[in-house]
Amino acid sequence: MGTLGFYTNPDFPADSAAAVAAAIQAAQDAQAAAEEAIAAAAAAGGLSWSVLAASATNASPTKGQGIFTDTTTQAQTIILPASPTLGDRIGISDGGNNWDTNNCTVDRNGQYIMGLAQNMVLDVQYQTIVLVYSDSSKGWRIT
Repeated sequence: MGTLGFYTNPDFPADSAAAVAAAIQAAQDAQAAAEEAIAAAAAAGGLSWSVLAASATNASPTKGQGIFTDTTTQAQTIILPASPTLGDRIGISDGGNNWDTNNCTVDRNGQYIMGLAQNMVLDVQYQTIVLVYSDSSKGWRIT
């Protein structure tokens, strides 16, 4: 058996190898930063979030808004916009971690939710949903 050795190409200077290694590292760093930015944007959903206090019974978010509910002491209702347009987004989250005890009702406000003409009850603890408006026949869709 032969031995494994390394071949050095005299036409490829050592400083070029260092430059290639630096370029690869820079590309990897840029990719990591881009992945972090994408993850942060996805986590936020591009929404502006606020908190609905435990003492409040309802909220009417506008497009692009997310609501952290707190149903620690009572059920709460989120009232969707009456005249949404394609792509409008609303986020709703169980900020108080109590939807399993005190539900959060999503009032459809005349629009469909998932093609159904009925309000939606959120009763799963720790859940977060984002609704996106599609059209008048399907209404709000859960993403």
